[in-house]
Amino acid sequence: MTLSVLALLAAIAGAAAGALTGSTTTPNAAVHLRALLARAEQATVEVEAGTQKGPDGIYPTNDHDSEFGSGFFISPTEVMTAGHVVYTASKKMRSHRSPVYVLTPSGGRYPAHLAAVDLHDDVALLSVSGRPPVRPLTFAGKLPKVGEPMVAVGSPAGDWPSLTSGIISRAETATGDFANTGNVLSVALDLAASEGSSGAPVLNMQGEVAGMILEHDGSTGEPLQIMRPADVLRADLAQLRRGQTLSNPFDGATLVSVDPETRQALGLDSPHGLLVQRVEPGSALYSAEVRPGDELLALEGRPIDSLTAALEMLVKRTPAQALTLEYANHAGKQRATLIIEVGQAPT
Repeated sequence: MTLSVLALLAAIAGAAAGALTGSTTTPNAAVHLRALLARAEQATVEVEAGTQKGPDGIYPTNDHDSEFGSGFFISPTEVMTAGHVVYTASKKMRSHRSPVYVLTPSGGRYPAHLAAVDLHDDVALLSVSGRPPVRPLTFAGKLPKVGEPMVAVGSPAGDWPSLTSGIISRAETATGDFANTGNVLSVALDLAASEGSSGAPVLNMQGEVAGMILEHDGSTGEPLQIMRPADVLRADLAQLRRGQTLSNPFDGATLVSVDPETRQALGLDSPHGLLVQRVEPGSALYSAEVRPGDELLALEGRPIDSLTAALEMLVKRTPAQALTLEYANHAGKQRATLIIEVGQAPT
């Protein structure tokens, strides 16, 4: 690790710990956080997909477009990364890019293959050969909160390794174009990143993976990154190891939390719920006759007054599970059944 990286780690540690305590950072806190981040850096990799290494450097293969991204070890032989880094999911072609390599900060370059990919959540699992000497990262046990400081470790614009700090700015649905599946529940991270950040782990102040960067959110003009929360990653991992994927019944819809002022202005009677801004024909909600302007009230009898509440229920979904949805439209309160579909995970 270079001195510049150590200096950056120290600066991030001081700023983040200060944000948490609201006071000047103690030396012990800064040292502890710096050690956590240094360990995380060693478990983070650069992912090369569809490339070859020749005498003149690394270049694309002829049969697949090349892609570079980030990833992180979740076991001694498994790396998690963004699905679009290693898999092409356009309408014309769906196939994995090969060969795939992971590069460690120590200079190691290890062959890997795609174990499985979730086209709904844009999450891929790689199996790595050679057993690199790494200590895998662990997932956080709770969802991140708005305003919580975070640090991402990855390879933006090929600058490897790179550490950047930011905060959780909002929790909402985020438009994604991977496999054209529509919207997925995510959180937005106020953090500057660029091409190559996809798949980078986002760490909380305990050194745990709070989420994974998927893409840049260009809708606001701000440096926001769309992050898949750890709860979703953990649920995806369990399914990918079985070679399965589960549908997200909120795919294809834009859902937003409504503050009291907006609720009053729109004439919404219920004290809780998510407003449907957009719903794609053919999606699960559309089939349930949910339309823009409707309000989702409860799932399985539990109020869904925030996207976090909805996410907490969705990550517990099981194959073929039937979920009872309550929603309101111009005709009053309605009920519908959403079925969790199970599919074969592409490899």
